[in-house]
Amino acid sequence: MNVPPIGFIHIGKTGGTALKSVFRRHVNRTGAGIQFLQGHTMSFPRMRAEYPELRALFFVRDPVGRFVSGFNDRLRQSRPRHDLPWLPAEAIVFKAFTAPNELAEGLRSRDSSRRRLAEFAMNAIVHVANRLVDYLGPISFLQKELDSIFYVGDIATFEQDFAVLKRLLTIDEEIALPDDDLGAHRSSSASEHPLSPLAIRNLEEWYCEDYEIYKWCQDYRSSQSLRLSSTFGAVPMNVVE
Repeated sequence: MNVPPIGFIHIGKTGGTALKSVFRRHVNRTGAGIQFLQGHTMSFPRMRAEYPELRALFFVRDPVGRFVSGFNDRLRQSRPRHDLPWLPAEAIVFKAFTAPNELAEGLRSRDSSRRRLAEFAMNAIVHVANRLVDYLGPISFLQKELDSIFYVGDIATFEQDFAVLKRLLTIDEEIALPDDDLGAHRSSSASEHPLSPLAIRNLEEWYCEDYEIYKWCQDYRSSQSLRLSSTFGAVPMNVVE
């Protein structure tokens, strides 16, 4: 399979730090045409405008799960891998909301001042404010740019998707994902701070457009699985329904 030039779009809190560590080793070893496009600031529409020769590779994540991960990352100021102090707006927010459930429930608080602060927070916290639509554009754009997508993975099936990518990109078997929290830039306590049913409903409403895009990505992944199966034979896609 011929691999075209690829642009990796790093959507925040979707395993991009771990993936880039692998891709860099692969590029350094083979000279493969994978470009890392300006951290979290590159979007798919911008990539198409500035780098029309590239095809997009990106991972997505359920918006509620991405919210929790993004909140917790900024709550700890992105430590331990980074040490990024709160922005002034974030400092205000984290004095009022010390857990993701508090913020999510605050979106429908009977206290109007707390509700407004929660809405402010959703647009102030890095990763929480940056939505899937900001990275990928609307569904109409994605549909138009189908042929410009190389691969879509999902954090829910991260290891399986990575195994498929290794085959697609012919990455050497000994190049593996980082297996420590620091190298992968993940929290060792990702399951803490559970969300209430009310919090989940509020977030699903807040991220309603992102959920439509996420559903589109899942449908794309289903067709992607069929295409790759016809190319490689039986390939364990493990696409989430």
